[in-house]
Amino acid sequence: MRLLLQQFGDDRALYFIMGMDSLNNILTWREPAELIKLCKLAVFARPGFRCRHNLVYWQHQEYLGFGAGAPSFLAGRR
Repeated sequence: MRLLLQQFGDDRALYFIMGMDSLNNILTWREPAELIKLCKLAVFARPGFRCRHNLVYWQHQEYLGFGAGAPSFLAGRR
């Protein structure tokens, strides 16, 4: 990523496209925090590796948000 930023300029956004299975193991990679600083991650679901934590959001089901600024969706209202 550093070489790409040097070659194309650090004023451009770099995107690292990966599957959810790769994201699950990113902490085992070399310098994962540096990677996240250098580029934006675009993570996609692959068969068997769906991101289940936000399925209720996409399926328009009710959920509670906790913490400052966390949204909820109850009785058809956000």
